[in-house]
Amino acid sequence: QTVDAMAPTRLSRAVAARLAGLMPDFAALVAERERTSSADSQGLSLADSVALTALALQQAFGYDVRTTHVSQHDAGGLIDAVYEIRDLVSGQLAGRAAVALVDMAVAERERPAKNEDPDRIANTLESLTTGIKGASLGVIWRRLIWECERRGIPWSRVHSSEEIVQFGQGHKMRRFIGCITSETSNIAVILAGSKLAVAYLFRASGIPAPNQTLVADADAAVSAAQELGLPVVIKPNYADDGLGVNMNLRDERSIREAFATAAAYGPVIVEEQIDGTDHRLTLIHGRIVATSRKLPTQVIGNGRYSIQELIDAENQDPLRGGRDYSVLAYIKVDEEILKTLDEQGHDLEYVPGSGAVVVLRRWWRTTKDYRALDLTDKVHPVNRAMIEQAARLIGLDVAGVDFITPDITRPWHEVGGAINEINARPELDLHIRAGAPDILGMVVETSFPAGEDGRIPTAMIVGKSSASRSARLVADILESTGHVAGLATEEGVEIGGRTVASQDISGAQGVYVALNDPTTTAAVLQTSGANIAREGLGVDRVSVGAVIEETTSRVPQGTKAASSTPPSEESLVVKVATEFVVLDAAGPQANYLADYSKAKNLCWIALDPGLPLFANHIGAGGPGLGIADVKGKPEITLWDQGKPRSLVPIARLKPALDSASDSAIVEVMFGAAIAYGLGIPIDVIAKSLIGP
Repeated sequence: QTVDAMAPTRLSRAVAARLAGLMPDFAALVAERERTSSADSQGLSLADSVALTALALQQAFGYDVRTTHVSQHDAGGLIDAVYEIRDLVSGQLAGRAAVALVDMAVAERERPAKNEDPDRIANTLESLTTGIKGASLGVIWRRLIWECERRGIPWSRVHSSEEIVQFGQGHKMRRFIGCITSETSNIAVILAGSKLAVAYLFRASGIPAPNQTLVADADAAVSAAQELGLPVVIKPNYADDGLGVNMNLRDERSIREAFATAAAYGPVIVEEQIDGTDHRLTLIHGRIVATSRKLPTQVIGNGRYSIQELIDAENQDPLRGGRDYSVLAYIKVDEEILKTLDEQGHDLEYVPGSGAVVVLRRWWRTTKDYRALDLTDKVHPVNRAMIEQAARLIGLDVAGVDFITPDITRPWHEVGGAINEINARPELDLHIRAGAPDILGMVVETSFPAGEDGRIPTAMIVGKSSASRSARLVADILESTGHVAGLATEEGVEIGGRTVASQDISGAQGVYVALNDPTTTAAVLQTSGANIAREGLGVDRVSVGAVIEETTSRVPQGTKAASSTPPSEESLVVKVATEFVVLDAAGPQANYLADYSKAKNLCWIALDPGLPLFANHIGAGGPGLGIADVKGKPEITLWDQGKPRSLVPIARLKPALDSASDSAIVEVMFGAAIAYGLGIPIDVIAKSLIGP
């Protein structure tokens, strides 16, 4: 089974074809793999299909994940199928679902007679996709995440049960729940949640808001409606998203029914109905940045196409799609559309005249197929000043104001109008539908100004005990420059020299502890190939990546590495390093690892600077650390841009670093090189190495 799962076979090709027919994202990934694979590639293995299926299931929800790695495990005949994730919760579910789908596809191919349901895999895929969607973040959260990813800002969920998302690292970390951020006033959020309190505050401040009455039962609702004057609106005081709201109520029966509906969501208010159109204005720090108005789902006639043909043409719009995150959903003809057309005396075969607007839905809260109109530049200055004053009164840093008026381009006191409510978690999708300004970027910039990616300097080192010692040296150097260093090794975790965990939590857990402490300004992280295979890296990128290979003897390498087996999990650390990669020129996997680097600089470590691999590199101006003979004494020397710089004589190493073994010297050189890659000045590094 291991051989079958690792090697492309006729079975694996059939399974891949079956999955490709069910999942467009899988088919696209396979096509991309074929374009980038060597000419003698035999196709996908079953293990590859598992990894790519896990990616495809995540891509269906908009996550840009592309990296996979498959290798045989060291023990038990197991296979490591490593795949990239963005959201830990949905990513783990995608992995389990991928295994189940590939297993079903294999069974279908090997035992077709036992598969009584030809749609079994398709039905299972739909069920698994529904489960992943239920565990995923909502669309607006994902949009904020994608905006942060576009700017290179790292993120994670605080917990699978909450939609609180954490952006940034260490002291730059901020938390979001929708548009509510770590800096948002809690009192402002509570105040905005009470429609009754907000309306009272607005009216008292001269801001137009509907008159309201809190009612305890249906009889009181009827009396309040008569006092306010019909028609009225009945809604819950605290609910959002239109839950329990009933409008245009004109008789006692409808008022009583509306009260019962609203009461299911808490205390009920009766409110005078304001004439006009509902506009959503989003404000950031008290300034209007976007204004939109919903448009009923509709088509516009051209005198030639039937309504059905107009719907089909509208569905060709690239903004429309079947994803839950599509800007506009496909218009699907249902009973509501047929009823709305019938009320207008039309059917799907009717051909409307040129320019004629045919409304398909009169209410749009339950669908996502409606468009919106951007009116950001149309808001009258009087209305703008009034609404911005309202947002300042509540105190929200990001606020969504629902303003009802017949004409937003004219002053409210001339044409009428009132603020219906203010939201601490405004619906930004409406502005996206309207093609409004860069609203997502503006929200992100409330916590991360332009040019700030929320990251702190971070180094990750792969290796055993030697990596732990190198990591501690880097942390000490960082601390000497004023950094609060988060150090996570097999010896535990320290934040600014203070022990917060004394057990081995190297790997993803240590990464989490070090990077999520709100005082950390730089981090040094140890991991291992086993940790990476078991739990991933725990971080999407690092400033510096280093691999300290475990060797029993240091055999000089000139051209190709001694081992013919390419590195596996360790290469991932090299891949995610952006600024600096540090490798051992005498390591068995040195050349292979170097091929994975996309960092700005590759730094070699060598006890013997005469090694061809090392000598050629520094001769070309690249950075490297080795042992040079200076006036008859061996010294750790840094070469960069062709110039040598002595750091410390071996004899003057700090007692804690001093050792006669070559391995200990290599550990010191790795620590110095990593610190150099993190931008620490050479003189500071040298001072940190020199003893009394």
